[in-house]
Amino acid sequence: MGNYADIRIGKLNKAALIAVALFLFVSSFFLLGGEPWAAGYINLSERGSILLGLLSFVVLLFSTYIVSAPMLPRPSERTTALLFAAAIHFINPNALYFSPIYPTSIALLWAHYCLLNRQLFTGFFLIAVASMFYPPIIWTTPFAALLLLAGEQDALRSIIKFLGGLLVPFILLLSVQYLLDRDVMGYLSRFLSRITTISITLTSKDLAYLFMLLCLTVVVANAMFTLLNNFKTKGIADAYFLKTECIYVLLTFALFLLFGSNETMPLSVLVGCPAGILLSRYFSDFGNKLLARVEIVLLLVALVVARLGYFIV
Repeated sequence: MGNYADIRIGKLNKAALIAVALFLFVSSFFLLGGEPWAAGYINLSERGSILLGLLSFVVLLFSTYIVSAPMLPRPSERTTALLFAAAIHFINPNALYFSPIYPTSIALLWAHYCLLNRQLFTGFFLIAVASMFYPPIIWTTPFAALLLLAGEQDALRSIIKFLGGLLVPFILLLSVQYLLDRDVMGYLSRFLSRITTISITLTSKDLAYLFMLLCLTVVVANAMFTLLNNFKTKGIADAYFLKTECIYVLLTFALFLLFGSNETMPLSVLVGCPAGILLSRYFSDFGNKLLARVEIVLLLVALVVARLGYFIV
């Protein structure tokens, strides 16, 4: 009887998650603000930006489904991760528009996959590529390097791979800019300015949004601590996967909080997929606990309230 009740509650939670994700997605079309992103050689119309944004969103979800396999072996768990990711993704309605944060998120997600499989050169190469689209991503490199190089037996070889993967994209880009007679020093100056200019999310949001952000932060933090404390008894075979995932979530949340006030660069896109993977693992393992049931209801209500706040203000 207890197992049947747990299954029924799980289905209700997934149905509610689907409803909230759809609500956030559809309502985003009524709340678009500002101009579609345009820079360099790309100048998109509003319709073109939305179409390219939706295509990028599909690619991001597909990538999440593949990358999450070590943490979420069952397809149903990965589907739940996609639903959480979609709900968090559209916290900012402007996530419908294409922006550099999409290629950044896709590159960072696959970098995470490569680093999980100890492919250091490729992983840091992709992080460098991601930072070319969104420079603050470069702040993730020292933390990722410390995590991955700490347990390496051949440290020198690993450091060479790390530095090679990180530097090669920048050397290629700067070389091409120099050959095309571009302002290389100007690019470096703008890059440095982007990674040092903090625009904290909390200073520019209404109360409903801040309540949602608080709920999301608390639920994700509790999921992280609970999984780390219980992974040995809850069937997560390799603690390395879990620890790496937690670091990934922490770093993307830090970027979201420190650089997330720019409405035309929706960093919810960056946070959604890693947070979705972690939440799916947590609710899969602990969804029958009272606290987890309260958390998912609170989180879904907070997401809806925050979206309704857009219409009221």
